[in-house]
Amino acid sequence: MSLFLSEIRKITGWRATWGIFQVMVVLVVAQQLVIIFLEKGRPQANSFFTMPGLSTSMIAMMFGAFVLATEHTRGSATTLYVATPKRLKVLIVKSLAAITLLVPVVAGLVGIGVLAAFVDGARNTATVTTFGVHHVVLQNFTSAEVLRSLAGVEASCCLGVLLGVGVAALIRNTTTCLGVIAGFFIVIDNLLGLWSGWGAFSLNSAVQRLNAGGARNAAQPDFPRGLLVLAIWAAAVCLVGWFLECRRDISASPN
Repeated sequence: MSLFLSEIRKITGWRATWGIFQVMVVLVVAQQLVIIFLEKGRPQANSFFTMPGLSTSMIAMMFGAFVLATEHTRGSATTLYVATPKRLKVLIVKSLAAITLLVPVVAGLVGIGVLAAFVDGARNTATVTTFGVHHVVLQNFTSAEVLRSLAGVEASCCLGVLLGVGVAALIRNTTTCLGVIAGFFIVIDNLLGLWSGWGAFSLNSAVQRLNAGGARNAAQPDFPRGLLVLAIWAAAVCLVGWFLECRRDISASPN
C-alpha cells in the first residue's frame, strides 16, 4: 500500500500529469461543440457521451507510457528498482496508480458528454403523466445507454493505460513512446486497415467497438469483441515489455 500511495503522490506531483488531463477535457469539450454546431440535422444523443472514449483512448495510452517512461527519461528508474527490487510489482503498482487516477477523470469526461446531451435534449422533450402527476422527460437517451457507454469508455481507457505501460517498458524514452503510440494509432493502424483482414485486429476498430457498442449494444457481439481485441493487445505488449523490463540492466536509463 505504501508503494501504491507513493506512486499516486509521485504521478500527481508531475505537472505534465495535470497537463494531460487538461488536454483530455479540452478535447472532449471541443468535440461536444462540433457535434452541436456542425453535425447536419439533429445529432444522435449517444454521440455526445460515446465520443469521449473514442478521443481519449489514445491519450490514455500516452498517459500509461508517460508514467513509466518518465522514470527512465529522468534517470530515476534505477533508484526506484533498487528501493523495490521486485520490478514486476513496481510495474503493476504503477499501472494501478495510473488507472486509479484516470477512472474519475474519464467519468467526468462522460459527464461532460451527458451534460451536452441534456442541453441538446432540452429541445426534444415530452410530457408524461404518472398517477395524475405531469413529468417532463427527455426523449433522446436513457440512463442505461449512459451506463453502458461509461463502461465502454472506462474499459478502453484502462486497457489503454496498460498498453501504454507496456510500450514504455519496451522503448523507455518518453518522447519516443508518445510518438510511437500516436503514429501507430493515427497513421499505421489506419493504413493497415486498407487490408480487409486487419479489421479483426485493428486497435482503432477495437476502441470503436467498445465505445460505440457500449452506447446501445453492450449485449451485442461488438462490445465483447472490442474488449477482447483490446485486452489481447494490452496483454501481448505488457507480456513482452514487462518481461524485458524485469530482465534488462537499468543502470543506464535512456536520456
